[in-house]
Amino acid sequence: MSDDNWQTILPFELANLSNRPSSETIVDGDWIVRLTKGHPSRRLNSLTILSPTDHKNFRTRLGTVFDSFVRNDRPLCVRWTPLMPIVVDAHLSILDWSREAETVVMAAHLEDLRASRSKETSSFSGNITACSLEEWIAIYCDLGGITADAAEQLLINFEKSSAELCCLVAKSKSGVPLSVVMAAIEGDLVGFFEVFTAPHARRQGCASELIAEALRTGSDRGAKTTWLQVMSSSRQALRLYEKIGYDAVYSYHYRKPPN
Repeated sequence: MSDDNWQTILPFELANLSNRPSSETIVDGDWIVRLTKGHPSRRLNSLTILSPTDHKNFRTRLGTVFDSFVRNDRPLCVRWTPLMPIVVDAHLSILDWSREAETVVMAAHLEDLRASRSKETSSFSGNITACSLEEWIAIYCDLGGITADAAEQLLINFEKSSAELCCLVAKSKSGVPLSVVMAAIEGDLVGFFEVFTAPHARRQGCASELIAEALRTGSDRGAKTTWLQVMSSSRQALRLYEKIGYDAVYSYHYRKPPN
């Protein structure tokens, strides 16, 4: 990997780690182990390596990492990104580790995005409101986007975030919550970590308006670039973000051992 590609990807990976903290983080050079009991997120329960050159003694280090997952009763999981050392990825392939949950990281310049969106007419007729983290997570849970147990852990994790959190809810004219968005603003980046719309309210422009409001907030706070992550299998979501103006930067996936 060229230095230019490495430096393009690294800021998004660092933001992913700091904006969405795990319950426990173990650091070994550029190897970052994240462990979060009670939450199913792979992002919060996986090994991420942030440098393609940090592969010294990788077999021994992998053994230590796997021991930490076993001690915390977490399934073994390695998060592959373009920053992963080739020899580590090849070693996992020899061990017959599978690949799953491919995710695309997308980004756009805020100025370009806001200029293009200013020409569009909103189809959403409800209201956008900001709320506290606790209120936001409760609404997210009520909409069916997360279980009660995971919601409790999510609150604990986001409370440790170093970023400014932008918690937004889209409501109908009668005040019924329809959709939620969570954005994290830190430095010149504004990232989206949770976007969920109740099934009966989809295709009404809720998410688009929530994202637009979060972008306005990020721009007001000095952010220059917006980014998000979306499963490559979520074709509808990919089309939505491409329509808004996002471009794919890179993709990642997870590697799991044989059952």
